[in-house]
Amino acid sequence: MKLVIAILLHCVSLCAADTLTIVACEWPPFTGSKLEKLGLLSELAVTALEKSGYTVKLQIIPWARAVKLTENGRADALLGASYLKEREKWAIYPEIIYTSNSHFFTQSDRLVKFTSFKALAPATISLLNGSNFIQELSLIPGLQLENVNSVDLNFKKVAYKRVDYSIEALPVINYTLSKELPELKHKIAVVNPSFAKDNLYLIFSRGTVNSARKVAAFNKGLKEIKKDGTYQKIVDRHLPELP
Repeated sequence: MKLVIAILLHCVSLCAADTLTIVACEWPPFTGSKLEKLGLLSELAVTALEKSGYTVKLQIIPWARAVKLTENGRADALLGASYLKEREKWAIYPEIIYTSNSHFFTQSDRLVKFTSFKALAPATISLLNGSNFIQELSLIPGLQLENVNSVDLNFKKVAYKRVDYSIEALPVINYTLSKELPELKHKIAVVNPSFAKDNLYLIFSRGTVNSARKVAAFNKGLKEIKKDGTYQKIVDRHLPELP
């Protein structure tokens, strides 16, 4: 009887060890509770990990909370993160899951070309709470930053001239203005050129068990789905007309 119980407990432990909790925020078309397969990045991450034998539980929650849960080891991984050196204290960066171009956007009646952060000043910029751009932009004289809790609010603040600019990945700008807030499309313009290529990651918490093994498994699965064509099929399905 004791042997049977021991075997059952061992099986339960193995099952728990092979189930990962990933957290992300509402960031369509990359991640979102209403999107097919919870979005592009979600499907890529889940498919790669399933290739390596993991089961994935993915939760869509506010970004700042998702960061904190991963930092504290209460979630296995954070999806959609950019690289920040200070995050390496509590997270392991695997291979890049997707790369996108980041742009400022502003009111459609402004004729602006991006040359530098300093050239934007004086200006007020709305950013998602926890954005990796906050630290850099806060050091630029003449730029005033406002933090919001949702992507939609950035678009509304820009459209109704409560702030001068916001920042987003180009696929997010295109998706939001065509699918989520089409009534604002004529009020908003993308500032060209892109000011950065934003590499996006599924970063793994150092505060969980076997974090290095999880990273290796993800990298292996990601390589496999790129090689067999699954990766590109997923991208094409989620971003049929977007860069």
